[in-house]
Amino acid sequence: MRRLLILSLQIGGVVYLLLCFYVFYIQKQLLYHPTKALRTEQLLTAQKHEEREFLDSKGEFAGWMLGPEQAAKTVVIFHGNTGLAVNRHYLSDPFLSNPLTQNWKVLLFEYPGFGYREGEPDEKSIVEKALLTIDSISGPIILVGESLGSGVAAHIAAQRATRIDGILLIVPFNNMAETAQFHYPYLPISLILTEHYRSDELLQHYKGKIGVMIAEKDQVIPPRLAQKLFDSIENPKKEWIIPGVGHDGIPHQAQTLWWREAIQFLALSS
Repeated sequence: MRRLLILSLQIGGVVYLLLCFYVFYIQKQLLYHPTKALRTEQLLTAQKHEEREFLDSKGEFAGWMLGPEQAAKTVVIFHGNTGLAVNRHYLSDPFLSNPLTQNWKVLLFEYPGFGYREGEPDEKSIVEKALLTIDSISGPIILVGESLGSGVAAHIAAQRATRIDGILLIVPFNNMAETAQFHYPYLPISLILTEHYRSDELLQHYKGKIGVMIAEKDQVIPPRLAQKLFDSIENPKKEWIIPGVGHDGIPHQAQTLWWREAIQFLALSS
């Protein structure tokens, strides 16, 4: 009986280690869900929403620009871990339709490996391309990060702090380790994780205004982690908790109260 128990424990240990190695190997596939689309298809969508292609200083496609060419500020939006930037007009519309910000322009940044953009998505490549894009834009910048994009925005805020006039984080997380641990509580996440997105640490390097929007019933990013991020911020800050909605249920109509308050908060950030 004792020998059988030892054998069972050994087999269980081997299976557990194999599971850890498997998750380590596929973690980027679990985190990033790039949607592919031909350029011609995206151009048709872009035309409907008056979006135009934006090329960075290296001549690489970086996303979709909306609004006037000559603008007081530029809003750069980093979307979640799936879908396409060209379809994120629900994040740009509140800015372009608000009297406080209608003279701003908006860039819907696209991740490497998404749409028709070349490359593979990972933290290093996304941040590198995002920094190149920021450096290709003149004038003050507002950052908006949605879900995964909140981690990208935190990187940019830390490394280009003097360029950023304000930040809005929508359904954010405090860091990827705690978020992943929520989904895989039985795994040693801190030992196998390669994508860290330590927003709580990165934002300590930024001193401007930060707005945080939390979905009360979020099952993807636990509200307690978004709240933990907000509580760690010592900057001027403002929080919106949307009752009764999950991760993908946020109301994005331009006249929604939280959006109007968020834009007012950002417009007065400088």
